Amino acid sequence: SFSISLSGYRVYPNPVKLGSGLVIIPANSAGESYLVSIYSSNGVIVSVYSNNGDFSIPIDNSLVKGLYYVVISSAGNLQTEKIVVE
Repeated sequence: SFSISLSGYRVYPNPVKLGSGLVIIPANSAGESYLVSIYSSNGVIVSVYSNNGDFSIPIDNSLVKGLYYVVISSAGNLQTEKIVVE
């Protein structure tokens, strides 16, 4: 697995396995809040989380295997990355 840099955010692992967690680590330690949204490959929002530090999103059986988009919004910036759930 490897990390993906999202303008200062590290998101790993990718691919991520069902039953584990997707970890998001902001590059700065200022504790700036951010919003994480997960969308299915057809654009349906499946989860939304808000946090201000290192964060683990549970990848549980409410998701099915496949491609998802993780959208991180913080301080007016919006980044999108693809993840694969195995």
